[in-house]
Amino acid sequence: MTSESHVFSNGQYTARVAALGAELCSLCDHTGRELVWNGGAWPRHSPVLFPIIGRLRDNHALIDGLDYTLTQHGFARDRLFRWVERSETGCELVLEDDPTSRALFPFAFSLKLSYSLNDKGLHVRYSLTNPDKTGILHASLGAHPAFVWPLQSGIRKTDYVIDFEVPEPGSLAVLSEGLSPRMSGRVLFRVRG
Repeated sequence: MTSESHVFSNGQYTARVAALGAELCSLCDHTGRELVWNGGAWPRHSPVLFPIIGRLRDNHALIDGLDYTLTQHGFARDRLFRWVERSETGCELVLEDDPTSRALFPFAFSLKLSYSLNDKGLHVRYSLTNPDKTGILHASLGAHPAFVWPLQSGIRKTDYVIDFEVPEPGSLAVLSEGLSPRMSGRVLFRVRG
């Protein structure tokens, strides 16, 4: 067990999570077959998208009259998360605001990711809290996992299914050039308080 990553297993699955970006870097089944894409030319496997998903026009946001630069999908994927817990079958990491994050995104936050293995696979939980009781935390949170596909030759791609534990309500926002179609200029956030 190193500070850079944590490997955990339950006999059916083995996973590795990195402290950098709290990223799932590997998930293998009981045969050792890798289920997460190895990265290749794109060096990521399953980046965490926070505090934005997609990109801002010209990578800028106007927040309470000040200009902030946020690159595509935000900064969480490039930050070192702190280990909260590491066990034989899982781990939990946290990223909290600090002067570096506040230079990019002027809000208080605590972002926790928990990974655990069970007999059905990997369970991932995201928890975003606002420690500022007087203001609103304006943020988006998401994931961008990449899986090996197809897993076996001879099986049609249409035979694969990603199954969510509970129904996911709501519609999908379709991006145009990486931007929300409703976004015509710079984003303006207002904080109450």
